[in-house]
Amino acid sequence: MTAKRPIILDENAVTAFINKLNNVSNHASKIMQDTRPSDIIVFVLGGTGAGKSTLVNSLIGNKLRYVANGSIPALVPDPESPVKIRVGKSLKSITEKPSLALDKTKGVYFCDCPGFFDTNGVETEIINSFTLFSLIEEANRRGNPIGLLFVCNALIEIDRGNYLRGMLSIIRSTFGNLREQVSCVPVVLTRYGPSFEDFRSEVISWFNDLLGVPSGYLRLLEFPPPPLNSTPEDVFSFDRRELDRIIDMFRTNSKKLVPSVALSAESVTNLEAIASGFGDMPTFP
Repeated sequence: MTAKRPIILDENAVTAFINKLNNVSNHASKIMQDTRPSDIIVFVLGGTGAGKSTLVNSLIGNKLRYVANGSIPALVPDPESPVKIRVGKSLKSITEKPSLALDKTKGVYFCDCPGFFDTNGVETEIINSFTLFSLIEEANRRGNPIGLLFVCNALIEIDRGNYLRGMLSIIRSTFGNLREQVSCVPVVLTRYGPSFEDFRSEVISWFNDLLGVPSGYLRLLEFPPPPLNSTPEDVFSFDRRELDRIIDMFRTNSKKLVPSVALSAESVTNLEAIASGFGDMPTFP
């Protein structure tokens, strides 16, 4: 995992950080203000660099163009796309705060969430976790059907053995028993190579062992990488037919997500340092 920049215990910086935390609930309400109770909200979750923003761009109808980027080619929205989600061309975090993108064909909002283990530092990770909690609570308050969509990058998971395990640990802390809260658990696998079948088996095993999600409850979807001979003129998209069937399941799901604010040990240590040095802190659920 990428080492995070520690919180600097400067009074002005701490004050600004606490103000951001106190404004999270208002920010969540503002993000959700255009949704109707009948709209499905699908939260797109995964590690930094997994391909969440690229996937959301395709899901809202944007054509994706190939961009050569060393050993990790990227797919970015066509410049002519009317609404674009920013996409990174490396494993560095680009999505700084959650945003909703409407798929008009299905009446679904996809919430593009910042990655777990955000590379922008522990302050950002803390705010992201609190924001995710607040957004789900706001969707619950409004009566929106809710779904979760996980994105796993095979290159990251294989190269960094503990990455997926760490992400699943945070998911378990955030949602508890997923089987009791959602109708199924869809996982989009991205950027895979020759060892794809091994990775697929590992994902099934990890979701089962760490989250108690049996293989029959998982829905593994594939977003293949562009071929090595791709050019900027080539257009790509995610085959969403199976995901559309899953979204229909979300629409009729009567179960309710009950989230918590999940923080890494490093984030907790930094919050304790702030609290001991500067006093009052917001209370996390």
